[in-house]
Amino acid sequence: MPSRDESKRRQPGAPRQGLEHAPRRLQPVPQGCWLVIPYKDTDEGARPVPAGEPFWESPYIWMQDMNGQRLSQAIAGQPVRVFARIRNRGTLPAFPTRVSFAFVDASLGIAWSAPRLIGETGTDVPPNQLGPGVKDVECPEPWVPGASSTHACLLVMCDEVLMDHPAVPWSAGFDRHVAQRNVTILPAGPGKTLAFRLQFATVLSEGAAVRFAAQAAWVKAPDPEQALRYVPGREEPRGELQGTLLDTDVLRETVRPGRIEALGEVKQGPLELKSPTSRELPAFVPVGPRLESQPRELRGMDVDITVPMRVEAPYLLVRLAQVEDAHVTGGYTVLLQLREG
Repeated sequence: MPSRDESKRRQPGAPRQGLEHAPRRLQPVPQGCWLVIPYKDTDEGARPVPAGEPFWESPYIWMQDMNGQRLSQAIAGQPVRVFARIRNRGTLPAFPTRVSFAFVDASLGIAWSAPRLIGETGTDVPPNQLGPGVKDVECPEPWVPGASSTHACLLVMCDEVLMDHPAVPWSAGFDRHVAQRNVTILPAGPGKTLAFRLQFATVLSEGAAVRFAAQAAWVKAPDPEQALRYVPGREEPRGELQGTLLDTDVLRETVRPGRIEALGEVKQGPLELKSPTSRELPAFVPVGPRLESQPRELRGMDVDITVPMRVEAPYLLVRLAQVEDAHVTGGYTVLLQLREG
């Protein structure tokens, strides 16, 4: 079993242990339990997530094959092991803590009733006192993705059943007890077009419209996980990670939302949450149509991503976000590993 001490050697496939290189101020330690499954290394649990932060890319969820090797992409019909790292910033042990693992097919906005359970387990998470207050947890059941689920979104939710409960189930952008990993990593070459089918549902009950926005960047990084850490405006580790945003015109040629159709009815209605005050979405560009909100409808959208002929870095990072009244309610990320020809 992995060590609880993040300063020790991490197990294969686990997220990197160190915090981002930006200087940080000391924060008061919460009393009792304070569970969080971070969406980035410096995430202390404040929700809703700030505008422009890709909360759907949590490195604190990862996969291994049955031999313990890290996987960047699941393969249809082949079982994988799913893990999550949970932090407890509080002063008391989080026991008992229930950890639930689930998935949805490739999606943008995810209805809170949509995730399909893979498995649940119980654990304890030590306090943030003598040690870092961290626990790595493995799903008790392997996940066997179907033919349409290899690009699926993985979700994990934790619940300290006595004191610290999720307030907004399965909603990573609104609740610190929930994280999601909605990332596809694929090889590609100049001029290649990749087609994706993404589902989406209205997330906010008071949202009047749904629209989409995209961000794309050339990224120089030593490996895919480091490439995913590029976020415009976020301080980057010096010399390890460099990103350059695509121009707006090039981006709109690169990311092209297409046909949209109704897929069925959502089991439960959207969240009864008020959308925050409208804010700018840094480094994202509007793409595709503006749609009326359909609170009980599941919809599907075809998206094409075409790699520009002029390749400027080893990775092309593409993020597509769902926006409801200026608040990001979901997203999907494609990281393309580029090869010549």
